[in-house]
Amino acid sequence: MFSEPFFNLEPPAEDGVRDVYLSSSAPDSFLGDEPALVASDAVPKQAATYGEWYILHKEHATPWLRAGWIFLVCCLGGPLAIFSALVFRNPTSTGGLLSVVLIAPIIEEILKIALPLIVIETRPYYFKNAFEIVGACMLSGAFFSAIENLLYIYFYIPDPSEFIIAWRWQVCSAMHIGATTIASLGLVRAWMYGDENLVRPPVSKGFPLFVTAMILHGTYNSFAIAMEYLNAFNM
Repeated sequence: MFSEPFFNLEPPAEDGVRDVYLSSSAPDSFLGDEPALVASDAVPKQAATYGEWYILHKEHATPWLRAGWIFLVCCLGGPLAIFSALVFRNPTSTGGLLSVVLIAPIIEEILKIALPLIVIETRPYYFKNAFEIVGACMLSGAFFSAIENLLYIYFYIPDPSEFIIAWRWQVCSAMHIGATTIASLGLVRAWMYGDENLVRPPVSKGFPLFVTAMILHGTYNSFAIAMEYLNAFNM
C-alpha cells in the first residue's frame, strides 16, 4: 500500500514540515484505519490520513479550478436527470400513475444532486463553503426544470393553454428548485461534518433531507395529476 500515490511522503524538510504527495481523488481507505495498526497504536509515519489528504488539497485548490468544477456540476446536473422526464411522461395505467408519484421523484431528486454528491465524496475540497453547494444544486434544479418545461410545452402537450405554460414555468419550476434546495441541505450537512472533523463526508447524514425533497416532489406530482383529471389545466 505504500506504493499508492496518496501514501507517498517525502522525507521531513529541514524546517520540520513534511510534504504529502496525494492523489486528487479521495482514497478509499487509509493504513491508519487497519485494525492491527489501531490496536497497536502504531500508525506508520508514512501513512497519510484522510485529514492530511483533505487539508493539502483544500489549501492548493485554485479558485479557477474550483469554479470550473462547480460550473460543470451546474451545467450537467440538470440534463443528467432529464431522462426521467422522458421515461415517466403521460402515464395512463394505474402502475404508470404510481410510478410518477413514487418512483420518478426518487430518481429525479437523486440525479439532480448526483454530480455535487460525487464531488463531495471524491473531491470535497472543491467546495469552499455551504453556499457553493446549495447554489450549484439550485442551478442544477433550474436547468432540469427549464429543459423539462420545454419538452412538455413544445413536444409532449398538444396545443398547451396559456395557463399550463405559466403553471410549468412558475409553479413547476419553483417545486423543482425548492426540492433540489432541500436535498442540497443534506449534502451540506454531510460536507460540513467531513470538513469539521476531517473525515470522509458521511452521506447518510443527509438522508432525512433527501427523503423530504422526494416527498415534496411526489406530493406535487399527485396534485398535478389530480388537477389534470379535473381538467383544471384547460383554463
